[in-house]
Amino acid sequence: MTLDPIALKFLKDAAALGAPPIGELEPAQVRAGIKASGKGPGPEIYSMEDMEMAGPEGPIPVRIYRPSSKTNLPALVYFHGGGWVIGDIDWNDGMCRQISEQADCVVISVEYRLAPEDVYPAAADDAYAATVWAVQNAKRLEIDEERIAVGGWSAGATLAAVVCLMLRDRGGPKVLHQLLICPATDSAMDTESYLTRAEGFGLTADTMEWFWNHYDPAGRRAEPYASPLLADDLSQLPSAHVITADYDPLRDEGIAYAEALDFAGVDVIAKNYEGQIHTFVRETDTFPEGAQALADASNVLRSKFEAS
Repeated sequence: MTLDPIALKFLKDAAALGAPPIGELEPAQVRAGIKASGKGPGPEIYSMEDMEMAGPEGPIPVRIYRPSSKTNLPALVYFHGGGWVIGDIDWNDGMCRQISEQADCVVISVEYRLAPEDVYPAAADDAYAATVWAVQNAKRLEIDEERIAVGGWSAGATLAAVVCLMLRDRGGPKVLHQLLICPATDSAMDTESYLTRAEGFGLTADTMEWFWNHYDPAGRRAEPYASPLLADDLSQLPSAHVITADYDPLRDEGIAYAEALDFAGVDVIAKNYEGQIHTFVRETDTFPEGAQALADASNVLRSKFEAS
């Protein structure tokens, strides 16, 4: 399918702003631009609370979204996007609000450490610690410890996939489901979508190389806790919902991860959204297909919670 006309206009409008490529900037400059871009669209929510949890190397900020006053709700531990270098809990605030309302669950959004200040595996370690904390503190958080899922967008989706591997490998608590929206699963960057979607569609191959170089300067990116597609064993993992976008360099590795999970016996739902770009799910006020994809993800999440 050709590029969605809405995506084409979005890209043309972005190009008209004349911003330099991310690869020509320092992380602090990109982060300032991300802050200026806002939180993304999202509904009013019953309550939102910022707090801190004890992490491996210091406090980790988390934001708790509640759809109602009900207690013992299921929960999604959510990790924001941004290539492990940029982004924060504000940047994906709108997505978290939408998921909390539509899936009728508490969302725990995690502000993990970023590179280059804290390189791989710092972000993964924080994501793992936050998930374990959510389970261990379920009573205090007024959530159901038997109905906790993990999820995220882009680099956050990678972290969600990695957390599932870590929990299995380390004998940690079990989570119910993993929501992976446009994940990066293989650092090789050699798929067909990396060749045909390398530039011109928002996220570029050069930007991904910039992310990987900041996140993993030591050359460990082929390890499964960085590139989960390269794990030797993907069995005994939680059910997964994998969303990919047709005009995204990460498309093929996301599809490959869904196929590998399925081959390993994991219950998988996978959908590639034709004509869409990497950011379509965050910009739901611009992309009707993004709003639909997030609603689809929330409905799957809700059904998993209700069936448990």
